Amino acid sequence: MPALNISGSSVDLRTLQNPHCISTTDHSQIQKCLGDIDINDMGPIALLRGIVACGNQNMLISTNMTLGALNSTEPNLFQIWPYIQSLCQGDLTVHYQSFQILALWFARILKSTSSLKSEHQMTTILKSSWELVVLNWDSPVEDVPELIVDIFTQAMTLWGFVKQDMPTFADDILKITQDTPWFVKGKYRIFAVLLKYINLDQVSILNVPNITL
Repeated sequence: MPALNISGSSVDLRTLQNPHCISTTDHSQIQKCLGDIDINDMGPIALLRGIVACGNQNMLISTNMTLGALNSTEPNLFQIWPYIQSLCQGDLTVHYQSFQILALWFARILKSTSSLKSEHQMTTILKSSWELVVLNWDSPVEDVPELIVDIFTQAMTLWGFVKQDMPTFADDILKITQDTPWFVKGKYRIFAVLLKYINLDQVSILNVPNITL
């Protein structure tokens, strides 16, 4: 795999397979590249996807190396979250790539739950992820609504690990889906995933208008 040239710097994604192969110089380059994400330059987006999809698991959960905020004590998976969130909140032009990265990010998080101890960070990320779900469950970008369902499914799995810190999360989501107008198609996909996490006695007809024949 050739080195990826971004903003005059060169980062070889092969080094991301082994945490011991990343030098201090490479690390500062990665942090700079992530900080320079621009929708007109797909290089940083490709780098971010490479880190999430191909990065060594030990590197991703490490707190000794900095991929995101300088001097952070959070695992690298948490450090790169703001960049992913920013992409998903950004221009529709890169939404498909952005939500693909987010789905991959959740998959890596779920493989690391036994090693990640920051429940507060997880609860914050779950709340932010839910906001992304609501804003994009009827996205006009092809395949993004399907990615949203995948992301929400993984987010609810993650919630199972921090349920004691946010016990009403599923119930709050249920209320939002019930209060959302009936013609919003995206909410039904989310509701289907939510069913296994709620008391069915709480479920009412999802805001369907009365129709007189």
